[in-house]
Amino acid sequence: MKTNRMLRVLSLLAFLLLLAPFYDSCNGERLLKKADATAEPVVDSTVAVIDSIGIDSTQIASVEIDTFNAPVETYEESFFDKAYEFVDDDESESAFEFAKLSIDSIYDFVTTTSKNNIIDFGLDAVFFNVKNFCFLLIVIVTLLISIFSFRNIKKVNKLSRLNFILLSITVICLFLEGLFESITQIKWGYYAFILVNSLIFCYSKNDIKIKSGIS
Repeated sequence: MKTNRMLRVLSLLAFLLLLAPFYDSCNGERLLKKADATAEPVVDSTVAVIDSIGIDSTQIASVEIDTFNAPVETYEESFFDKAYEFVDDDESESAFEFAKLSIDSIYDFVTTTSKNNIIDFGLDAVFFNVKNFCFLLIVIVTLLISIFSFRNIKKVNKLSRLNFILLSITVICLFLEGLFESITQIKWGYYAFILVNSLIFCYSKNDIKIKSGIS
């Protein structure tokens, strides 16, 4: 009975973890590189303005010195603010968001490739859509695990294995879709879900062994 209760708790936790941040598709490094590459040199037009107006440059210098010496108020985030941003990362996508994206993107991908050659889209688009579709399956499988945890432990064990396979495919697609730049893009929800799914697999396997030994 304790094992069954633990499986129900873990299955519910796994389903809730699908709302946690899993992956940041763009960590901003690529955008910063592009911004640095395309940045134009800034032309200082202060001298021209001073000459045209006739203001003494020493007055401007004294104002600049006062400005630099003026105290600057800085806001330091508290521990709770940092913890909240870590848990609720708005810039990262959850498994549910990937699943929702797959409903539209996979449909568009399939309908478009029926008219054009799949080579026109490139492998990056293929891996991107496969990843989204796997997340959709993970959401469905995790929901089934929560349901079968009350009835059929053997199916829970098989479904947890299926989740491992789907998670492995998503990880492979992350590296091949062309958006992966840093390991920091993989967020804590990914690791937490893998851990909980591993516990579900171990507890269900142990429960099956106990019941088969009794029978």
